[in-house]
Parts: sequence; structure tokens; C-alpha cells
Amino acid sequence: PPNWSEQIDAASGGLYFYNEVRSEATWAHPVLDTFREVLDLVQALVEEKLNLGTLAARVEETINEAARKSAEELADWVGPLAAEAEAGGAEEFWFYNRRTLQSEWEDPREQQRYHLQVRYELLVGFLVAEERSSLAKFGNTPSDLTPTLTSLASSMSSVTSLLETSMTTPQAAREAGGGGGDDGDGCWARPRASRRGQLPLPPRATSRGSQGGGMYAIPPHQRRYATDVLGASDGSPTASRPPPPPGSPPGRR
Repeated sequence: PPNWSEQIDAASGGLYFYNEVRSEATWAHPVLDTFREVLDLVQALVEEKLNLGTLAARVEETINEAARKSAEELADWVGPLAAEAEAGGAEEFWFYNRRTLQSEWEDPREQQRYHLQVRYELLVGFLVAEERSSLAKFGNTPSDLTPTLTSLASSMSSVTSLLETSMTTPQAAREAGGGGGDDGDGCWARPRASRRGQLPLPPRATSRGSQGGGMYAIPPHQRRYATDVLGASDGSPTASRPPPPPGSPPGRR
């Protein structure tokens, strides 16, 4: 997803994910909940044994509903709000959620767009697979998916503009009595002054000498991946590698 990167914990070899804008680290994939939601939906649809036409309609309905919910969630956010730029520095913007009173440097529209795109690609892939399965079994399909796929593609192309306009502008929030005052945004709590390098980071998950001095037992494929990423280094943490999240990698406690 935007602003996320894969990292390797040098102490355990475990894979984790790091968001450079939020200075946030997690052992779980940042899109895991979306993957699970789509998987549960696909499983339920398969169990219902729907015909291809009904299945296509359900998928289209699901994607449209997800877009609607994303737009509703974005309406709680105010932004972009301009932050005071340091001398010679580029202007930065931040965002404020009026419902949760949360402030972020990360544009919430980026994550919403990405999660919608993931849902779209997975569900369209499922539809196409079901169509091919029907062709293999019966030699034809009872419904033509072309109109549905065209409609879905058209809907996704308009999602960007939909989400872009769903966020509440600072001016609209002020007019609605959402804070800001005469100085622009003084009543909305800004994030910490710097979004890189200054925010508190989670503690390291492990260190050499812990757990009896032994390494976690990790699957061979992940050990190979860790070796490739760490390269020829001795495995010790480097200054440029962000710290992993607290706790131990899943399945290796």
C-alpha cells in the first residue's frame, strides 16, 4: 500500500511492515483485513451456488457499497490543512478527523483508494475465474459478463474523483462550526511537528541474546528471503532500517 514497505527484523528474520509517514510498524500485512473480508465474501458466494448473472450483480453491488462507505468515512476528515514550512523546506499538509479527533500527515484518500482497488481486482478476478469454470463445464455461459465488467471498470475510474470530493474542506468545516477559528486551523490538533525521524518509534521486537540466545524458528522460504534482503551483512541492525513492532513475529512466540 502507499507509504508502506517490507522490512526484515535482523534479530529474528521475521518479515514486518513499516509506514514511513506514520512511523508505524506492524507484523500484520496492512491490507490483511481487506483480504480477509474479500475471502469471506467469496466463500459465502461460492456456497450459495449462484448463477453467473446473479453473482456478477452481487459483486458489483459489493464494490459500489464499499465505495459508498469509503466516501462516508472520508467525510469525517478535514483537509488538506497547510502546515508551517520550515525555512527553505517544502510545504506539507496534514489531515484531521472530526469524529475521532485524530490528526495525520498521511492523506486518508490514498489508503481508501488502494483498499477499493484491491477489492475490485480480487472480485473481478473471482468473476472471471467463475466464468472460465462455467465454460469448462458447460461449453458456454448463461450470462455475458462484458456489461458487468465494463460497468465495474467505469465505476472504478470515477472512484478517484468521488473520494477526492468526499473529504470535508477546511472552509466547509469552518462554516459548519467544525473549528479552525480566525487563524485558519488553530482549533484542530496538528500532528507532531515532523513526520519523519522525530515521532516515537515502537521498541525492537527482539535482540540477540534474548530467548535464550537462539534465533526464532522461521520457515525456510522466509529465511532465504531474509538472507536475500539482509545481503552480505552480519545481520546486525543498521541505522537506516526502521525498528520492528513490539512483540514477537506471529507463530514464533
